[in-house]
Amino acid sequence: MAPLVFLSGHRQDALPDDTHDPYSAGGHRVIACHLYDNIELACLYRFPVKLRLRDGIWRRGKAVDTAFNDDRKECLSLKTSHGERLVQLDDITRMEVLVDNPHFMALDFE
Repeated sequence: MAPLVFLSGHRQDALPDDTHDPYSAGGHRVIACHLYDNIELACLYRFPVKLRLRDGIWRRGKAVDTAFNDDRKECLSLKTSHGERLVQLDDITRMEVLVDNPHFMALDFE
């Protein structure tokens, strides 16, 4: 039986045989559990956040939920002034919370 691997809090059957890096699977970066927990907290409290993406662009909005896009990549659903947007979790390099709270103010993903 293949070993079980948990990616971003969701069970996967196994890493592909050609994957030797334990920090990536299936061509995307695996999010550390403590980061994922804080993403879920941001969604639970609907924190307004600012996200820095790998390409250097910043996105602002209210953290709403996690979801999968059409390519089955895990995303953060962000409510913006232009509607709800999905931002791939493995594209995020930094998340800043824009309100004071007792949980966290910023997360660095790299």
